[in-house]
Amino acid sequence: MKRRGIRILPGGDYGFAWTPHGTYARDLEHFVNLLGFTPMEAILSATALGGEIMMQPDFLGKILPGYAADMVLVDGNPLEDITILQDKSKIVGVMKEGRYFREFPTGDPIPRSIGADARGRFT
Repeated sequence: MKRRGIRILPGGDYGFAWTPHGTYARDLEHFVNLLGFTPMEAILSATALGGEIMMQPDFLGKILPGYAADMVLVDGNPLEDITILQDKSKIVGVMKEGRYFREFPTGDPIPRSIGADARGRFT
């Protein structure tokens, strides 16, 4: 399907014993190791293509002005090692609608919003 240009997105039935919540990033590892995606292609399949499939390509799945500011910030480079997204100790921040849902563990003063308006869109 990938070779033929068919868009493939990760996702599945989570919340069961064999696919518990919080294990979604493993799908990206499978895309890289089993389906021949580059780490960037795997990430884009879960973000930008996710916004398209949700019929909100101008609001979801990208880090741009006017988009929802939902992000996971990691200590490392997932383009070098996609499995870093599965290491909870490497998650240093989570933003939801432009506000920190989970603060940085360093205790540094972090603004509650970084360039996002009240709807969580980047300005």
